Amino acid sequence: VKDLEKEAFKEGGFVIVDSKALVTSLAMIKRTLGLKRFTLIVPKVVIQQLDSLKKAERGAREAIRWLERELSRGHRWLRAQTQEESADIANPSDVSKQQLQLLQCVQYFIGKSKTNNIIYLTGDNIDEDMFGESKESVRVESVQGFVSRVLGGDKARVRKARGRGRKRRDSDNIG
Repeated sequence: VKDLEKEAFKEGGFVIVDSKALVTSLAMIKRTLGLKRFTLIVPKVVIQQLDSLKKAERGAREAIRWLERELSRGHRWLRAQTQEESADIANPSDVSKQQLQLLQCVQYFIGKSKTNNIIYLTGDNIDEDMFGESKESVRVESVQGFVSRVLGGDKARVRKARGRGRKRRDSDNIG
């Protein structure tokens, strides 16, 4: 099973991320981008959620600043959902408007994907039944578990910085 998962990860695909994952695990999201195997899609609704959370949560502020910086640079493996990238689906009665917008984004990329390798990264525990008929085409994973599994057990650990960092110049000793 692990060999099959590694093969699937080598093919790449689309990773769609939710706001909770960006707020709580931004470092892991950055590591996922560093793999350069997946195109990370940030749905419009996630950007709206981060924007509304940025005054209350520090993680949301950091995530929105990072997204603005990376998207303005034109990052190859990161992009925001465009207006056209939304599938028309029947509105399930048990989902909120925001969940419906996420489902529409996921459904669009399911239709677009040639490898059928769609991963929904979340920072929450999410009910896979929310995806309805398309739950067979989407793998719902936590950010922590996904990065650990893709990188392998020991490689997934965050490296500690060595040394003392940047040395400060004193005002007396300019040189």
